[in-house]
Order: sequence, then structure tokens, then C-alpha cells
Amino acid sequence: MSTAPRVSAAKRDWGHDTSNCNILHIDMDAFYASIEIARHPELKGKPVIVGDGPRSVVSAASYEARAYGVNSAMPTAKARRLCPDGIFLPVDMEYYQFISSRIFDEIFCKITDQIEKVSIDECYMDVHSAMLRWSTPIEIGRWIRNETESRFHLTCSIGIASNKLIAKMASTNAKPDGMLLIPENQNANFVSIMPLRAIPGIGSSISRSLKAWGINDIYSLRTVSEETLQRITGSYSSAHMLYQSAHGIDERQIVNNAKEKSIGTERTFDYDTTDIEEVNKLLRYCCNEVARSLRKHELVAYTVTLKLRFGNLHYVTRSRTMRNATDVAYELYKQVTELLNAINPQIKNTAFDATDVSQHVPSYLSREKNSRETQYKEITSKEKEGEQLNDYKSEDELKSKRNKSKTRLLSPIRLAGVSVSNLRKGKHTPIQPSIDDIYEKENREPTFNNNAQTRDNYAHSSNLNKNKSTRKVSITLHSSTNATNTSNTASTNNATDTRCNSDTKSNYNTNNATKTYGKTGTSCARKINNSNKLTRIRRAEQVLDEVKEKYGENIANLGI
Repeated sequence: MSTAPRVSAAKRDWGHDTSNCNILHIDMDAFYASIEIARHPELKGKPVIVGDGPRSVVSAASYEARAYGVNSAMPTAKARRLCPDGIFLPVDMEYYQFISSRIFDEIFCKITDQIEKVSIDECYMDVHSAMLRWSTPIEIGRWIRNETESRFHLTCSIGIASNKLIAKMASTNAKPDGMLLIPENQNANFVSIMPLRAIPGIGSSISRSLKAWGINDIYSLRTVSEETLQRITGSYSSAHMLYQSAHGIDERQIVNNAKEKSIGTERTFDYDTTDIEEVNKLLRYCCNEVARSLRKHELVAYTVTLKLRFGNLHYVTRSRTMRNATDVAYELYKQVTELLNAINPQIKNTAFDATDVSQHVPSYLSREKNSRETQYKEITSKEKEGEQLNDYKSEDELKSKRNKSKTRLLSPIRLAGVSVSNLRKGKHTPIQPSIDDIYEKENREPTFNNNAQTRDNYAHSSNLNKNKSTRKVSITLHSSTNATNTSNTASTNNATDTRCNSDTKSNYNTNNATKTYGKTGTSCARKINNSNKLTRIRRAEQVLDEVKEKYGENIANLGI
């Protein structure tokens, strides 16, 4: 959904000369909303708005909904006030991407392979080589529009011009479901009737600077020299871009299969929160998603960016460039948390009081079946029912979780996100530690008995060489059939641990007298991460050495 300004005077016949007009800009009309209407024909003619969450924003709105003043990026709550009779639908991004891929593969790529994909519903196309099969670019534009209409029941707007800038402006002013040709000799005249914000790259900051000099539209911008523009903007590149754009000049070429410039993800909380723990949960999720995308594309990133949106809708972004590129979620998370800590002191200037809304977790987190947060909810529900907690966490650990000191942000946060840039091709890390396991290890101190020997054993096992040869993970403790010393028998029974896959085969009556060998050992054995073979082996080695250190000679002959 294009939000670029439009001028009614631009939608007219500018001529029919197609010489050098080989650039097409194709923009689907209200793409998400149109797809929903196409698969639900009963919605045709009704105000359809994609984006139904109470804290979300409008992703797309049908033209019937736009008549009520609903636009993209508008808060859904405001859209409901403007259009109370609107039909609000959830975003189905997977389906939208599927339809987009089909349109590109089955229609656009049949024209030419010189395609620059800008977004899921927008692209540039250089049809110079296609002129061997087609008579004019206008004929190509008509065929594309007919195919998208007949095959997908969708409409698109097309701008035809000699460069990307004019083609983009033409498609914007051809909406909806239109096509506009701007001959090369009309470029300057066409641009001159546009407002300043019609030029890509002119934001609020540059616009204010230009207006301070009495430059209120592109027509007046054409009268300013490039040297003056450089003094206004303070940048040669910006001044050069403005000068050329004001005269309808654009030297950019079609970039076929452009490399990924950045990868990121962000989510909105169900309620504004000042609980830094909830923010960190969201940031860990975002880092995992970004790292997964990096590995999928075999990329590594040097720069990581943190994005926060406060309750007053103000944004803050902070970036950091790392010395070594990475695709590891935990490395990204470490940088993000440092950026968050650096931002937090500046939040006190915002006009909000910290409120306790820490119990509100983003809805997407509650749907993560394997997340540690969901596991914790299951544990607390089992505790209320009086069930045993031994298979999950100890009661002391649960109390520690509940009573953990709550660090508060100084202003409520509505949205948080993580993105990476400065990407390079690189070998991805084949085996990565679980970010949840590492986070748990750093934030939850090991629990020791009042036994100095146990504490010393833990310190010893923590310093083990990580490059030890692989051992079998399962540890089987066999009691000796030739043992005659009753103390040895007792030691054997005490050494038996059902959580380490014990298979005690004793001729003596053990009476199920199993006993754990300390909370540290059981924690190591219990918390084995099934998704990481290397971590399982190392933890099993620690358990093995802890058992040997504690029981010494008593189990020296037990086959370990």
C-alpha cells in the first residue's frame, strides 16, 4: 500500500512516445487486502482492513476502507474508530508470500529476467531486451495487468518511464488499477507538479530544511543550484540527489537479484511494559529469528541494531558494529542487551510513569510451545495442583524465579525489535549453543549443599577440558556381585541416579534406595539439551567426573 503523495493533475495523457521508456514500476493495489477479498469473494465492496490485533497497526486497507480515512501503518484501534463497520482480518504473511512468489514467477519473469524486487508487492522491470518479442512497453503493461486480473483476481498499477524515479512516481499517480506513461521529454514537467515528499529520500528533516529556505515544492527546488543545496543539507550526496531529482534525472540502474541489505524482526507487546525481563524475552526471540535467517541465507552480520517504540509512539534505535561478523543468536543478544542498557538512562525524559504491567506477555510468546516461558507456565500450574515438580525444576528454583528482583525501565515500551546489516557471505556456525541454556547458566547460580566437597567438585568439573574424547552419554552403574562389604553396597545404592539412566543390576535388596548425589549433578543431567549433541556429551562428562570425585574408591570398580 503506497503512502506516497499523489497529484490529481498528474493522472492525464502526457503523450505516446515510448522512445527509451524501458523502465516499468509495478505496484500491486492494496495487496494484502486484495488477496483476502480474492479468496473471500463475499467481502468484495466492503471495507476490509488487514491487521486485527488490539496493539497492531494496519498492514493494508481496501479502497472502501480508505474512504473512511484508514491508511497503512495506522494503529488498529484508531482504524476501528474511523471505520466501525470495517472487516478486520489477521495478517496471513505466509499466504501473501506464496501469492507474491507465484505472480513473480508466473507473470513477471515471463517478460524478462531484469527484475529488481523492491518488496513483496512491488518491483522495477527493465524491458529493453523484451522489445524483440513485444511491440511497445505499453503492450507489456497491459498484458501484466490482464494476467494478474484473470489468474489471481488482483489489480496492479504500472508506471512506464525512462528511469526509476519517474516510473515510481507514475505508478503512484496511476493508482488504483491504472497505467501511466511519461515520455522522456516530459520528465521535468511531470516532476515539477509534485510535492517535495514525492521524491524518495526526502523525509521530514530535509523537508524542514528546504522549507526554511523558502523551497516548498519541486518547482521551486529546480531553481536552486547544487552548491546551495549542499549548504542546506550539509551533504554532497543529498544535494546531488535533490538536484537531479528536481530535473527528472535518475542514474540508478536496475539491480537484478539485489543482495539482502538487512535482516530483522520486531514484535509489539499486548500491553506497554516497563519490566525489563519481558523486554529481554522478546529480544531473545528476535535474536533467534534473525540468526535463523542469517544461517538460512548463509550470511554473517557485522552490525546489529536495537529498535524500541515507547508508549508515546516515539522510536529509538541504536546500532553497534562488531569486530567479528556472526550468525550466532547469543552473540547478537549480548550486543542488544548492552544497547538496551545504554538507552535506558535516556528514557527518563519521556512523559510516562513506570507502571507494573509485567504480567502481560506478548501473545506470540504464549504460542511458542517449546519456549522456556511456556514451560514455566506449565510448571506453576502443576504446582497449584500439588503435582510433583521433580521432572521440571526444584521448588527453590521456582521461588527464585518468582522473587527475582524486578528491574524496571523508566518508561513503558510498546514494541521492540532487532535487525542486522553490513552482511557478508560466510560459513555459518554448524553447532550453536541454545540461547535459553546459556541465559539460564548466566542468570541462575548453581545450588550447592552445605558440603564443601560438593562445591569443590563443581569447581573442578567446570574447568574440565572441553576437547575430551566423546563418551557414551548413558551412564550405567553396576553393583559388584562379589562385594562383601556392606558399606560398599550402601555406596552403590547411593550412587544410583535414575536421572542418569541408571541400570543397577544388584543381587542385594536395594529397596529402591536411590539417592541423588547433589543438586548440581542432577541439574547437569536433567538439563541436557536434546537439540545439541555436543552439549549433551559435555554435560554427561561433567556428571561422570562429579560422581567419580564424590564417591572415589567406592565406585572405582563399578564399570564406569
